[in-house]
Amino acid sequence: YNRSSGLQNNTILGMAYSRNKLWLAMDKGLDHIDLNSPIKFYTDNTGELGAVYDLQIYKGDYYLASNTGVYTFSDGKLQLIENAADHTWNLEVIDNVLYANHNTGIYKVINNQFIPVEARTGSFSIKKMNHGDRLLVCHYTGLSIYDPDVSEIEELEGVNFPVKEVVFEGEDKIWAAHPYEGLYRINTADLQNIQVQKIAPLGDNENFRPKVYKINGQIITYVDGRWYRYNPFA
Repeated sequence: YNRSSGLQNNTILGMAYSRNKLWLAMDKGLDHIDLNSPIKFYTDNTGELGAVYDLQIYKGDYYLASNTGVYTFSDGKLQLIENAADHTWNLEVIDNVLYANHNTGIYKVINNQFIPVEARTGSFSIKKMNHGDRLLVCHYTGLSIYDPDVSEIEELEGVNFPVKEVVFEGEDKIWAAHPYEGLYRINTADLQNIQVQKIAPLGDNENFRPKVYKINGQIITYVDGRWYRYNPFA
């Protein structure tokens, strides 16, 4: 136990044990440690880690995505993965592969190496499609389909706006959330002729900063402080 695990400082002037707690006399006050607590806290006093956006346990190791990069965390120590500095939105494990959605692109993390899938533009998220092994990448300029079997990625023509998150409605329809400017329903039955429909405002602010989910098979959105459920039969 030391400052990095939550103590006020590393100068211990005295100790006393009572009721499963260890009390510590510090330079400038008292601390106590619950020795039986199932929870441990990590405090980054250097500020290097920044704001944490996501955490994944992958092959027994901890990986953290923050606004300063992708880190491994082991034995109470942080380590920035080489070439992984910069804002990282989240981490996804798909088919036993760890992906990082980074400000400069979409990457795989293999043996703690940052391997680019596409570094043309930053990415927000990645999802496995409903059929086959292909993945849908949501990025700063639209959507791309990535085929990991042949390491090829193709941008979907017709989706020319940032997409932060998607959910799938059936085999050929996608609900897409713009980071700020609304919701879209995209028909991908014909990949050469993508049909994009912008959803009319549900609240008072033009669907500003929408969230979209699929819960129990239903499309659910959160807009302007209220929840909405899509009725396909209306």
